[in-house]
Amino acid sequence: LQDIGQKFSSVGMSTEAVAAYLKYGDAKAAIDSCVQQHQWASAVELAEAHSYPGIQKVLTQYASRLLSQGKQMHAVELYRKASRYTDAAKLLSTLGAEVGASRMNPRRAKKLFVLAALEVERMRKKMLTMQAPEGGTQNAAQTLASLVNQDTATGGDKWLDSAWKGAEAFHFLLLAQRQLYAGFPVDSMRTALRLREYEGVLQAGEIYSLVALTSFYSKYYGQCSRAFVKLQSLPLPDAKKAEPSRLALSIFPLHPPADPAAPRTDCPDCAAPVNGWDPHCADGGTHFAACTVSGKSLLEPHLTAVCRACKHRFYEASQRGHVCSLCHAPLQVLR
Repeated sequence: LQDIGQKFSSVGMSTEAVAAYLKYGDAKAAIDSCVQQHQWASAVELAEAHSYPGIQKVLTQYASRLLSQGKQMHAVELYRKASRYTDAAKLLSTLGAEVGASRMNPRRAKKLFVLAALEVERMRKKMLTMQAPEGGTQNAAQTLASLVNQDTATGGDKWLDSAWKGAEAFHFLLLAQRQLYAGFPVDSMRTALRLREYEGVLQAGEIYSLVALTSFYSKYYGQCSRAFVKLQSLPLPDAKKAEPSRLALSIFPLHPPADPAAPRTDCPDCAAPVNGWDPHCADGGTHFAACTVSGKSLLEPHLTAVCRACKHRFYEASQRGHVCSLCHAPLQVLR
């Protein structure tokens, strides 16, 4: 059996080699065969079944070698195949932050953050499943224990905890620019105003520059003026400090800083009138989530649906395709 296992392994027949080694009683050889064939998920499963402690060390060494060679996505794939969701999510979040900081490819940054968030969701789903009793459901104590274990697993990593926030930031940044170039400046301004919630992810200068640009084309000169005031207060490089003042002097003598009448609707929580493009209710302090398709505040929950994959809401009337606009998963909506 040992000789047969070696022959199977030498020609890449890892499944047959594992069967021969296990029948012979050599779990270590079976795991080594999986490692040699890069069958990391099978290797980890065998290691857990046979209480073999050395597999994690092998995985760590191989991942370190991939990272040193600049093969970050290969390392991510390794972690995913080995079901090391937290490590995969941390690496994807780090890559997303690096790509986002370069401002060269915001769409790629968004995709990396989405992948990181989905890995965190996979980890949480697995931990909840493991905690649930066989054939039954969790009680409150078990659910609480699962949540504590999830927090411990994430290790307090700021990007890991806010991967969806990073994905949302770049999603709405791209959406605002698409709306502006498509000829919908008011929609673009509404989405750009939403970006103020993501100053921890995006640069403040980029956010308020986009708000100023979209509000100018929307003829919301009051909002444009407030964006210029914010830009003038930012610590901009010396070469750019004079630009906001120069532009303001060319705009506001011709256009008084006042906004046209904004569409108003009732807050779903306190029934106070709110602006249709304002993400907050001034009276009740309620924060309105945004439709991932249009960027509108979700003020009419009965008209919305939820993506099963990312749990983000959108107006059903705004949805045009068959995939979620945020996570790109095939839509299987919850209402």
